[in-house]
Amino acid sequence: MKNPLLNLFTALTTWASLRSYRGVFRFSDAFLQFPMATIDDYCAKRGFKLATRDLIKIDAEGSDVDVLLGAEKTIRKCGPQIAVTTYHEADHARRMIDYLRELRPDYTLRLKGFSFWTPLPNPVLLQASCVAGASP
Repeated sequence: MKNPLLNLFTALTTWASLRSYRGVFRFSDAFLQFPMATIDDYCAKRGFKLATRDLIKIDAEGSDVDVLLGAEKTIRKCGPQIAVTTYHEADHARRMIDYLRELRPDYTLRLKGFSFWTPLPNPVLLQASCVAGASP
């Protein structure tokens, strides 16, 4: 199955800077489209085998939980370090913590910072790491 396309709105003033990407992205009116892939699919297709010393850094503007869900096999098998933003939605930090504890009980989890621009303070970042060579 072909990967779904993600549509991003772009201001017309940025089009000049995007001209070099023709052939990579499809342009449609004021939208930029590009194919999506999960971390699991991306790594499998390219033969990447992550390890505990590798880092997955996620700041997906509210889709951070979805990115983690798409990395399930990679996280479960490889236990890479993770740095993921948690402040976009009030329940994201709790959902991410529960999910990562289920996948890798050996992860050490750390919450960093608090957002005071949200209705209630939310943790800004979740870091996850496990001991090198550990298995779930």
